[in-house]
Amino acid sequence: MTVYETNNHAKVAKDCFILADNKSYIRRFHIDQARFKFMLNDIEMTASLANRFDELLQETSHTVSAKKLGL
Repeated sequence: MTVYETNNHAKVAKDCFILADNKSYIRRFHIDQARFKFMLNDIEMTASLANRFDELLQETSHTVSAKKLGL
């Protein structure tokens, strides 16, 4: 798993979604609400969300170190 930090310019983005594969996704309607939409076999919308993810990924400044911590 890789964690990225967005630049200040992109931190206003409130897109909340998870891409499961190239045809399934989960998308929250609003960041402050628990309501969401889960879709299977919606290739067109999943491609649109993948493009949005790529746009957001281009606005990252660096990766955040995510190391496994032990007790």
